[in-house]
Amino acid sequence: MPLPKYALTLHGGCNCGSIRYRVSVPEHSDRPVAPYHSGEINAEKIKDMPRIPFVLLDHCNDCRRATASVLPMCLVTEMKTVEVSVLSNDALQQSPPMDDTAREWQPLASVVDAFEDGSNGASASNSILGHYISSADRHRWFCRRCGTPLAYSVTYSAYPEPWKAAAAPRMFDIWLGTLDRDCLEQEWLRPDHAVWCHFAVPWIADLAKTGATRITSSVGEEDFLGSRGPGTGTGKGGDERGESKRPNGRQLKTEPVPRHPLFMVDQDQGADVSEWLKLLNK
Repeated sequence: MPLPKYALTLHGGCNCGSIRYRVSVPEHSDRPVAPYHSGEINAEKIKDMPRIPFVLLDHCNDCRRATASVLPMCLVTEMKTVEVSVLSNDALQQSPPMDDTAREWQPLASVVDAFEDGSNGASASNSILGHYISSADRHRWFCRRCGTPLAYSVTYSAYPEPWKAAAAPRMFDIWLGTLDRDCLEQEWLRPDHAVWCHFAVPWIADLAKTGATRITSSVGEEDFLGSRGPGTGTGKGGDERGESKRPNGRQLKTEPVPRHPLFMVDQDQGADVSEWLKLLNK
């Protein structure tokens, strides 16, 4: 679902804490319209299009491998709204500061620019921030200390011409799992868009649309389910089909991700996906 319309801050980082980021989300009226769309855009259509930032499911083959997740999810945001705190290699022997207020922060754009144009020189080798050019103008960002995949970006000059002509914002895709738990618990961070659907693995696409309908019993399952309701399982206490019986008789499943015309260009017969395919060369 869309993010709240009021201004807010999202925060997260890598697993070891060497890299932290924060996203200052402006009020809804100050958020740019997402440039992704299929077909002609008019004023009526624009008002229903999502604003940046928004959250999506990514069925891209490369992102699936790069994140080691069968269903990558990311927060698509404006680069200018992101600040980052990155420890140097010299700080490896030190414990990273746990309080974000004690860290030194800098605009993400200045960090990305330095990597993209090579102006950071020797400083790159002394940074915990890993940078991998997966193909021309495609950048993947990760922590060199703990290996956490953090984000993906495309050099602005490589954006599709219609995007640049429309002054599309410079975007930065942050992998959703790197957000702090207190952010992820917000219902409005549930993805409600999907991209690269024509490359989806069938059972993964089905999982995204219908949810996980079975959960295997394991140690601590009862504590996990708690008041959220029952699930199905194959462990002790199940019926002859191996389905767990719970007091309220409900099954545990994730809610289906709503389908949305945005990004679903492959679902339209005859849709022109040429511009999208250009971005696939990551």
